[in-house]
Amino acid sequence: MNRTPVVLIHGSWLHVSSWESWAGCFADRGFSVCAPGWHVFANAVRVEEAAKIFERYVGVTPRRLLTDLGCQGATRHSRATADVANTARGPLISGQEDRIVADSVTREVYKLYGDSVAASSLKQFADRGHSLVVDSGWRALADHVLGWLAEHGIRAECPGC
Repeated sequence: MNRTPVVLIHGSWLHVSSWESWAGCFADRGFSVCAPGWHVFANAVRVEEAAKIFERYVGVTPRRLLTDLGCQGATRHSRATADVANTARGPLISGQEDRIVADSVTREVYKLYGDSVAASSLKQFADRGHSLVVDSGWRALADHVLGWLAEHGIRAECPGC
């Protein structure tokens, strides 16, 4: 059986382990889960060594990330651009009490998909902050995403994969 892949991308200052609960939840439902880590702080070594350093020290350097995002006049890196033509993306979620990535920012990103053919949606969770995917309420978000996948006909079994 070919399983449908689900990719979980963690935030800039979170460790890849922040998706452990989600990965288990989605894998239990039959999805093939990938939660890659960020290796932005050890970019002068091979990927394998960067992964070992990341796992051992978990020392993300935010300056590089902020530079990639175009802060302080830097040229925005292509990785920091939303691919609104990507029709295989999932829903956007936000915590309305998020003080790091404000709900208004997520709403602006959602608007970028306005003329896109991508099936997307925005779910805002009231009284939730930036830790919404890893705190004690994570399951409500995971269940919302699983429901979204089911609504859009995305099943764990992927015959054509």
